[in-house]
Amino acid sequence: MRSTAALALLALTASSVSGMPTPGNSKSVANLKSKVKNFIVLVMENRSLDNLLGGQTIKGLDNPINNGPFCNPLNVTNPKLGQACSQASDYNSVIDDPDHAVYGNNFEFFGSFEPDTSKTPKMQGFVQEQIRSYGSKANSTFLAKQVMNYYTEEQVSVLTALTQNFVTFNHWHSDIPGVSPASPLSGHTIRYSRIYRLTHPPSPPTLTASPCTPAPPPATATTPSQTAS
Repeated sequence: MRSTAALALLALTASSVSGMPTPGNSKSVANLKSKVKNFIVLVMENRSLDNLLGGQTIKGLDNPINNGPFCNPLNVTNPKLGQACSQASDYNSVIDDPDHAVYGNNFEFFGSFEPDTSKTPKMQGFVQEQIRSYGSKANSTFLAKQVMNYYTEEQVSVLTALTQNFVTFNHWHSDIPGVSPASPLSGHTIRYSRIYRLTHPPSPPTLTASPCTPAPPPATATTPSQTAS
């Protein structure tokens, strides 16, 4: 990563960093401010990290080329029908936009339109949902490539240069599994709040002593034997 006055942050909608960073101490914050003048956030809609940056070989990215291949069955209830696995793409663009409505995300993540969201999603329904959405106009092999394949470093040379020289997220994550308007709003809000927290550590609490008033002694109970004459 080269030294620069501007820190570029490449972000993809439906991609984020999990967990809230712990603010640095005053010395580290001052060091950051002295070297970084601007944060530039580049958000690219309707593409996941696994698709656009799936072929980036930079260390630390949890993507198909580094940790894959990742596979999905053609049918979540009948695995015998076969599966599709991630590989380098052989197309210029995704013609059929994968479903990113709430119900579509439900099926892609959980394999059900009405899932039990208390369970951990297995991310096995992307291929079947793509086939359900566009099966009448294309074959299943072509549709599977659209949701499972990724671009190589050479195919997205500008994004490769940004990834190698600046900063990007390191794994696929969905802030809000739903329609487009909510995702950019969530992404910008969360990223701004994290940057602010990193550069504005909270002041330590000030403890002030206050005089203590002794508590009155407990009342002594009177028993019948003490009052008897």
